[in-house]
Amino acid sequence: MAGSNSSFLKGRYSAEKRFKLYGVFAVSLALGAVIFLLFPIFSTGYSAFWRTEFQVEIQLMVTILESHRNLQTRR
Repeated sequence: MAGSNSSFLKGRYSAEKRFKLYGVFAVSLALGAVIFLLFPIFSTGYSAFWRTEFQVEIQLMVTILESHRNLQTRR
């Protein structure tokens, strides 16, 4: 009786070790996949966080501005 119980526990412990190993492998594989997918996004997209400035010259017509002002005062 003691021999069969011991062999059962031995098999149970080895199954538990395999289960833990499979879990570590799965988590490592998932983490590697996330890094593989996110690296290109961040390596090409980091420039979006830089500051960009540009200067545009705008010519405003006084008649259009005055007509717009007149419309606002009528309300």
